Amino acid sequence: MKHDNSFLLIIFLLLAGCGQKDRAKSQFESSVQTEESYPLAKEYIKEAVITGKVLNRDFYPQERELTLIIPFFWKMENQYRTPIQEDGSFSFRFPVYAKLREVSIRNYAEHLYIHPGDSIYVEIDFKDLFHPKVTGDAEKLNQEILAFTESAYYYIQNYSINPNLNIKDFEAELKKEYDFRLERRNEYLTKYKPMEDVTLFTEELLKQDYYYALLSYGNQWIGIINFCLQSINFIIKGFFRHVYMILPMR
Repeated sequence: MKHDNSFLLIIFLLLAGCGQKDRAKSQFESSVQTEESYPLAKEYIKEAVITGKVLNRDFYPQERELTLIIPFFWKMENQYRTPIQEDGSFSFRFPVYAKLREVSIRNYAEHLYIHPGDSIYVEIDFKDLFHPKVTGDAEKLNQEILAFTESAYYYIQNYSINPNLNIKDFEAELKKEYDFRLERRNEYLTKYKPMEDVTLFTEELLKQDYYYALLSYGNQWIGIINFCLQSINFIIKGFFRHVYMILPMR
């Protein structure tokens, strides 16, 4: 019965995923529809400001603007574009609509974390694209989250489980890997003692990855079931067509 429930959960997640059009990598975020339909706390509506400067522009002189990406759900996002000024400076101002949001400056600062009302300064060096420097209100927030997400020891995003396992074995392996991730997170919490928002963020991030692995497994089985149903439908149609052809006319 337990595994029947697991299978039903997979089906439910798939239906929910289809209805929402895919997964978001946005832990504390709300969709545009939610934002428009439900009143949010006033502090969530406050705008955030990202200013900064691009160094060594001569490495990519063709780059004349930057794009800020604000994800809501998987493959759903808002984009803000701003020109890079002659002195290399740039700025973005946008509503956050969440307690904590992950945003990115496409190609140059892929993971930035910000609260409503925060003002941060991002220094992007075209000579060193992998290490943007973040200062300002959310400096500590970004440092603590990146200490977790950028470490291959503390955070392992993808589950390496054989997708051909039956439900019982898959469930056991999934739980084993999830528990292992929880142990690594606990080590991180003990060492860094992060702020409350980061503690909650890392917890939700692991849950998100867990359910995505479950959803992916279920999606594979739904594909197999659909293939089988189509095959059965083809066989049945062929059978009755054949029967019709050999029935004697009366």
